[in-house]
Amino acid sequence: MNRVVRGGLAGLVATGAMSGVMAGGRYLGLLGTPPPKKITAHLEQRVGIRNELSYPEFQGSWLASHFGYGTANGALFGLLRPLLPLPDALAGLGYGMLLWAVSYLGIMPGLGLHRPATRDSLSKQGVMVAAHLVYGFVLARANARLAARAASRAA
Repeated sequence: MNRVVRGGLAGLVATGAMSGVMAGGRYLGLLGTPPPKKITAHLEQRVGIRNELSYPEFQGSWLASHFGYGTANGALFGLLRPLLPLPDALAGLGYGMLLWAVSYLGIMPGLGLHRPATRDSLSKQGVMVAAHLVYGFVLARANARLAARAASRAA
């Protein structure tokens, strides 16, 4: 299995773990509407399809967007991992924080899809930072396990 596919699979798993943190934050009242849901709604509104989707269709679209973004960023991690001279846990935690910063301080505000994270409540920022740390840690561990499994099969 090549490292991009391996990273993508690890990203899919990591997005599930991240989603659990976000669900916990919502349950505790620390996070309102999950940012991926808001971002997808804004994007769909911009392209003119938001009002055409039923509730189940919208639920599917934002979840697919969220898991797709996590999978794609996992594939990127798989590609970049050999260039990161750090232990898995540190590489993953750093990547998770970088992904949070690039997404919520740069890309999403720049595209007008989400306000900058600095304008969110501290509780929302905390949940989202924690979710991205979990994403990065799980991503790196899953990627390493898949790599070790592939190496043992090749041997």
